[in-house]
Amino acid sequence: MNTKGMCIASRWPLVGIVLIVGAIVMRMTAPAINLPWFDVDPSTVDHAALGLLPGCRFLLDALMLIGAAIIFISGATRGRNTSWLLLLLAVVPMPILWWHAWNDPADLEQASMWMAAVLSAIALSQVAVDQEARGFGLALLLAALGPVLIQAVFQVAWEIPATIAFFEANRSEVFAMRGVEPASSAAQVFERRLRGASPTAWFASPNLLGSVMAAGASVWLAITIATIKAKWVSGLSGLAGLLTLAMAVLVFASHSTGAIMVLGIGFMVVITGFLIPHVWRPRLGWMGLFLIMAALISVPASSLLSDLPGVRSLVIRSGYVAGASEMLLEAPWTGVGPADFQDQWLQVRGAESPEEIVSPHSMPWDWVTAMGLAGLAWFALALAALLWAGRRLQSTSGEESDAESQALPRRTIIVASVLICLGMIWSQWHDLMHLGSDVGFTRVLGWLTYVGLSILFASCWRLGFGIALGTFAAVVVLLVHAQLEMSIEQSMTAPFILALLGLSAPACLRSSNTSTGWIAWAISCGLAIMVIQVGMLPSFQTEDRVRLIGEEVHQSSRSDDGTTLLAKRRQAAISLMETASRSNDDRLDQVAAAQLIAGIVLSESRDRPPAPRQLVEARDEAIVIASDLFERSRSVEAGQMLVSILAGSGDADDLNQAVLIAEEVASLDPVGLWSQRHLADLLWESGEEEVARVIYERVLQLDAARVIDPLRQLSPQDRKLIQSRLD
Repeated sequence: MNTKGMCIASRWPLVGIVLIVGAIVMRMTAPAINLPWFDVDPSTVDHAALGLLPGCRFLLDALMLIGAAIIFISGATRGRNTSWLLLLLAVVPMPILWWHAWNDPADLEQASMWMAAVLSAIALSQVAVDQEARGFGLALLLAALGPVLIQAVFQVAWEIPATIAFFEANRSEVFAMRGVEPASSAAQVFERRLRGASPTAWFASPNLLGSVMAAGASVWLAITIATIKAKWVSGLSGLAGLLTLAMAVLVFASHSTGAIMVLGIGFMVVITGFLIPHVWRPRLGWMGLFLIMAALISVPASSLLSDLPGVRSLVIRSGYVAGASEMLLEAPWTGVGPADFQDQWLQVRGAESPEEIVSPHSMPWDWVTAMGLAGLAWFALALAALLWAGRRLQSTSGEESDAESQALPRRTIIVASVLICLGMIWSQWHDLMHLGSDVGFTRVLGWLTYVGLSILFASCWRLGFGIALGTFAAVVVLLVHAQLEMSIEQSMTAPFILALLGLSAPACLRSSNTSTGWIAWAISCGLAIMVIQVGMLPSFQTEDRVRLIGEEVHQSSRSDDGTTLLAKRRQAAISLMETASRSNDDRLDQVAAAQLIAGIVLSESRDRPPAPRQLVEARDEAIVIASDLFERSRSVEAGQMLVSILAGSGDADDLNQAVLIAEEVASLDPVGLWSQRHLADLLWESGEEEVARVIYERVLQLDAARVIDPLRQLSPQDRKLIQSRLD
């Protein structure tokens, strides 16, 4: 088949690849946010929160599903059938996900991302049978690490040092903006983490950056070795080696023990693949499977080896798995829902697990806690694809010769990469408008790096086995780390991992019976329509309303008239509650209560404060909102907000009510240090000192159990105060 000079629009499988990979790249190069204004403080920040809102993320999910549908129907019309077993494994958990997500926007956001990513991975696996399409997809996907690399280097070289310098020059103002006392344990935790900050690029944690950089370093190490063995131009080998070194350095800069470990694993897989005989290459798939299962087992096994050095992180994660297993036992067939892990976790975690996590940090446990035992179907799908990717490493001499002679069409790669860059410009547009010229330069450099890396990878495609080995090693790196990290839960990393897995494991059946391909096309189209109708369009409407509310709150925060400021906040709270009712989103009710409290505090500090009656009315409104939210959601966060509102009123009846609510919160968070501490403080203030002393004893016991994570223990001042009350 002649591929040169063809327009990409006439190559439907390539169009599908561009849609899928483009959506993934845009996810990786912009942070995920929930609300257009209220993810930041509208009274102190002069612009809306920056990042991809749920509506945009639903749009990207729909694009991935449309891309998958294009690939499926193209394969069906050409006699290339989708594996019915892979499709069955992909579909099994979906009814449970929709059951959770139908009336819960937070569940829908997570479920939509997972379903789109899994179906896209199967579509990419089907189209990857064609060597050109596979190289095309890998070039565009792996080039996404270029902008991520540039952003991380920018953070190390400028952003983190500048942030630390600003903190040192404005320490008291920074603490005041965060609402913490300078000597409190919260302030100490904040300062320690700030001074020990690691680059994250756009990810939620340095561990996730370390994971993708370790995967990229493994790919470029394999390319470096392959170019040297093939005696290519030394400049190309040097450039590939420089990329390997830069990505490896960022892995160490992330200070992630897990990422450093999987970097070593990736390098080991690459070197082993080059050293072993050809006939042994398929066994690398079993080696990868062994490494994944070893990582999975190492977490619970670490509790038996807690005294050994270097296993502290695994011991903490063993607590995550213990809590997740308890959740699974309570709801084995349905799970707790894609976005409800944290609330359930607070009720089952042990005293040695101080973090309020949103994920068990393990691929199979993420899925089974979200959707019950049906989630194992996706884990089995991932393991099967890994084994198949290993089998593909053994090529016949004819296939190797063909790989050597076939080059990717550079013009098509350039056009596709430029189109994806336009998508990145769209997703990062607000960054360019608000964050200054330094950020603008970094973004432009990232876009150019993306185009350059895609062309460089395409130029190396003739290396054949070196490329296949590098991508296989990258998949092993990502899957091993996914057993120890929350990468499969995050919307920025999960689609990337599954797409790379699909491209690394070509699986396609040549058959005259194309019914499975048509079924896969119908499922993809149906899901795309549902995501647009149930997720994207309602989210866009909600975000438009919240954006207008946030702008009004921001403008009113500049007023010196406390009465006007408070009135605007009360009006904003009403509007947020109406929006929450329309969208069935409890998160907006919580924002409404928070805005009322912020309005009370800000209006009292103005030159013309509101009348006391208006302050009382606003506080009562906040209590009603928070009480209703707590009764409906039984959320610890909502309960703690309600307790703080009641306790801050200064009224004896409100204080007694705060004690009752604090007791309920403490029962929902039985080993939560701060939930128990707040209850003890309220009991002490209400005069029940004997009962308070009992709770204080428990607080000290919980504090002692957190010795594994000193950053989450009581400060010396807090411990001294509690001990004085006990004495």
